[in-house]
Amino acid sequence: MRTLSLFCVLVFLVPIIGHGQDKKVDIGGRIRDAISIEPLIGVIVTAYLDDPVQVLAYATSDVEGKYHMRIPHGLKVRIKFSLLGYATQTISLEHSAIASVIFLEKEVISLQEIKIKLPKITHTKDTIRYQVDQFAGGMDRSIGDVLKKLPGIEVSDNGQIMYNGVAINRFYIEGKNLLDNQYGLAVENINFSDVNQVEVLENHQPVKVLEDIYGSDRAAINIKLKDKSKMKWIGNVSAGLGFSPLLGDMSTHTLNVSADWQSINTLKANNSGTNITKEVKQFSVEDLIDSKGKFPTWADPLQMQFTPPNLRESRYYFNESVLANSKSIWDLKKDLTAKATIEFTRDELENKMAASRTYLATDSIFHFLEHSTHRSTPNSFRLSFNLNSNIEKQFLDNTLSVSLQKEGMDVGIGGTTTNEQEGNIRRYQISNDFDFIKQFAGQKWKVRSSSLLDLYSLRGSVSYPEISAISQKAKRNSFYQDASVGTILPLKGWSFENKLGVKLNFQDMDSDLEGVIGMIGAKQGHYINELSLNLTDLYYEGILALKKEGSNMRIQFPLRYSSVAMRRKNSLGRHHEAFLLAEPSISYSRDLTTGLTLHLRASMDNEVVSDPIQYLDEPILRNYRFFTSGSDSIARNRRLSSSLGLSYRDPIAAIFGHVNMRYANNTNGLLSANRFEGPIVVREFFLSSNRGSMFNISGKIGKGFFESNTSVSLQVQYSSNSSTFEQNGQMLRQSLRSIYFNPILTTAPFSWSSLDYSGKLSYRRFGTANGWQADPSLSWINSLTLTCIPSSKIRLYTSYEYLHNEIDKDSRVQQQFLDFGARFKWRHNLELDLKGSNILNERSFGHTQFTDASINSVYYSLRPANYLCSVYYNF
Repeated sequence: MRTLSLFCVLVFLVPIIGHGQDKKVDIGGRIRDAISIEPLIGVIVTAYLDDPVQVLAYATSDVEGKYHMRIPHGLKVRIKFSLLGYATQTISLEHSAIASVIFLEKEVISLQEIKIKLPKITHTKDTIRYQVDQFAGGMDRSIGDVLKKLPGIEVSDNGQIMYNGVAINRFYIEGKNLLDNQYGLAVENINFSDVNQVEVLENHQPVKVLEDIYGSDRAAINIKLKDKSKMKWIGNVSAGLGFSPLLGDMSTHTLNVSADWQSINTLKANNSGTNITKEVKQFSVEDLIDSKGKFPTWADPLQMQFTPPNLRESRYYFNESVLANSKSIWDLKKDLTAKATIEFTRDELENKMAASRTYLATDSIFHFLEHSTHRSTPNSFRLSFNLNSNIEKQFLDNTLSVSLQKEGMDVGIGGTTTNEQEGNIRRYQISNDFDFIKQFAGQKWKVRSSSLLDLYSLRGSVSYPEISAISQKAKRNSFYQDASVGTILPLKGWSFENKLGVKLNFQDMDSDLEGVIGMIGAKQGHYINELSLNLTDLYYEGILALKKEGSNMRIQFPLRYSSVAMRRKNSLGRHHEAFLLAEPSISYSRDLTTGLTLHLRASMDNEVVSDPIQYLDEPILRNYRFFTSGSDSIARNRRLSSSLGLSYRDPIAAIFGHVNMRYANNTNGLLSANRFEGPIVVREFFLSSNRGSMFNISGKIGKGFFESNTSVSLQVQYSSNSSTFEQNGQMLRQSLRSIYFNPILTTAPFSWSSLDYSGKLSYRRFGTANGWQADPSLSWINSLTLTCIPSSKIRLYTSYEYLHNEIDKDSRVQQQFLDFGARFKWRHNLELDLKGSNILNERSFGHTQFTDASINSVYYSLRPANYLCSVYYNF
C-alpha cells in the first residue's frame, strides 16, 4: 500500500517589507481554486530553506482561503502550498514579491486498494459536522429525510427544525442566508446526494457586529454541497398519476449555488394529499436585534376555518394545490448582497367532520351536535426585496415586502342547527423593515425602523332554514410603526445598551351585521360598529450584557409610556387612558462542564390589549353559532414567566439530551363571558381581572450507535394549564393536565434492511374548580416502517400504524393504517416510484378536544385508499 501526498492551494501574498536578515517580514494572502475561483480551506503553507526539513514557518488557510505567517528577511526562502487533491506548488521567494493571487489546479489521484471512510460526526469548537452519506439510506430522497436521522436534530410535523430542543435561528446554504425563515423549500426539495455535510453552528450570532456583545443559545444549520453540485444548475423533476379518485402530482425544483450568486426555484401541484404550501411556511426565528419581535399580529374576525386533528396530515388532507416560489441572492459588491423573492400559492381544500360539543358551567352543561363540510380556497401572492451588509464593523438590513391574500369559504352544517355559511376574505399588506448598526468612536450605534400597512376586508353570511340570511361586512385598516435609535458601549466583556424609541399602532375597524338575529335577543336590523383604536408608545430600554467564554447574560429593563385613545360609534366622546409599564427580563446561560449547559430565563411582560374585536360595542359574526362583542374600557394584560433548563451534548458519542421546566402566570384585564341562546354562543368581553397559569416540564434523551447504525430517543412531557371563564353568568375555572411519551427507534443493522419505530402516548385530564371532571382521554399511536433493499436497483417499504383513541368512557376508536412503497432505479438519476396509502381504507378518525371550557368529540373523514405511480429525475 502506498502513502500518497498530494495537496492543493490558493493564496494572496502581500509584498515583503523590511531590511536585514535579523528582521522578519509578514507574508499572507488568499488561496483559490484555478477553475472555480473559490477559496480553499485547510491549505498547508510551509516556508523553508533549500532543504525542506529546515522549516522556517508554516500556516493553514482559513475559510476565506487566507493565511498569514512571519519569515526571516533576506534569506532564499521557498514557499510550498499543499492540499490533498491539488497539485503541490512551490515558489521561490528571494528578492521579488510573490504575486498577490496564486491559483492552483486540481490533480487526479489514483488510490490503489485504499478506501477512505470519513467519520459520521466531527466536532470542532462550536461547529458539528454530519457526513450526509453516512446517515442516508432506505427510502431517503430529500435532505429533510436525512436531517430527521441526525443525532440532536429534530424536524417537527410542521417542518420546523430544532437542535437539542431549541428552534434554529438561521438556515444557510454554503454560508448564505438565501431562505430567511422559509427553509422548508430546501429541506423538502434538495436531494441528499447533492449534499456533502450538514453543519450545526452552535451558539450562533448571525449579526457579526454583535458577536462580541450578545451571545446566543440557538444554533444555525449550514448545508455544504458537494463540489460536483456547485457552479451549475441542479434539481429534480417528478410527475405521477394515481387513482381513488384520479390523482396527480407534479414537482419541479432547481438550485444554483455559485460563489457570488444563489437561486432556488420550486413549482409544484398535486391533489394527492400532500400539503406543499407548508414548504413556504415562515417559521418564527430569534430576532437578535429586538427580542420583542417586529410586527404585531391581529385576530381573524371570521372563524369558519377547519380545525385539524392530531393525525398525519396526508390522511385527511383533501386538496388541489399549486405552489410557485423563486428566491435569489447575489453579491452586488464586496460585503453587500441583494435578495429577491416571488411566491404564489393556491389551495382548494375540502374536509368533513362530525362533532358532539359540550360547554361546561358550574351547575349545567350545554350540548350541541353538528356535522359539517368545510370548503376553502386560500390564495396568496408575495413579493419581497432585501439588501444586506453583514461585516464586523457594520450591519445593514432592509426588507421591503408586499403580499396579497384572498380566501373563500363555504361551510355546510347539519345537526342541532342546520345552516349554510359563506365567507370571503381579502388582505393586503406592505411592510418595510430597516436595521442599521455601525461601530464608531468605540461604540456601536443602532437605528431601526419597522413599518406595516395592513388592509383587511371580509364578507360573511349564514343562511338558516326558513329564516332570512344573516350577512356581515367588515373591514380593518391598520398601520404600525416602530422607530428607535440607540448606542452600545463595550466595557471589557460587559456592554451597556441605551435605546429610545416610539411605537405607533393605529387601527380602524368597521362592521355591518344585518338580518334576523332573534336567537341572540335582537330584532331584525343593522348592527354597526365603527371603532378607532390608536396606541402610542414612548419607550426607553437599557440592556446590560455579559459575554465571556462559557457564559452569557443579558438583563433588559424597558420602560414604556403607553397612551391609548379609543372612539366607538355608540359611545360619547373619545376614551383615553395612559399606562406606565415596565417589562424587565433576564437570561443567563453557562457551561457547567464540557457539553453540559445551564439555561435560566425570567421576564415580566405588560401589554395593552390592542385587538379591536375585543372593544366592539355591537355583535360581530364569527361563525353561525358564535358572536362576540367587546368592552368599553381599555385593558392590559400581565405575564410573569420563568424557565430553567439543562442541555447536554457529546457529538462524537452521539449523545444529546435536554430537560426544561417552564412556569407562567397570566393576569388578564378582560374577562371572556359566554352566554347561550339555544345553540348560539354569544361571547362578551368585560373589564375584569382574571388569572391563568401554565406549568410545563419536558425532556428528551437520544443516543446513536454507529456500529449498528442505530439511534434511540425518548421524549417525555407533562403540562398543566388553567384559565378563567364566565359561562351563563357563573365563574368557571378550568384546568387541563396532560402527559406525553414519545419513544423513537431507528436501526439499519444490515445493508439490505432498516426499521423505524415511533410511539406517541398522551393522557389528558380536563376538569373545573368545582370538582367536575371529564372522562380521561387516552391516545396511543404506534408507527412501524420496514425498509428492504433486495438489490441495488430496488427498494421496498411497508408502514403500519395503529391508533387507539378514547373519545369518552363509552366510546373507543381503534384504527389501523397500512402503507407501502416501491422504488426502482432505472439509471443513476432516474427512478420509478409506486406508493399506496391507507390500504385498509379506514374512513374516519375520532378524538377529543378540550378548548374554552368545552369538550369536543370530533370525527374526521379520511382519504380513501390511494395509489400513485410517479417518475423522479434528479439532475
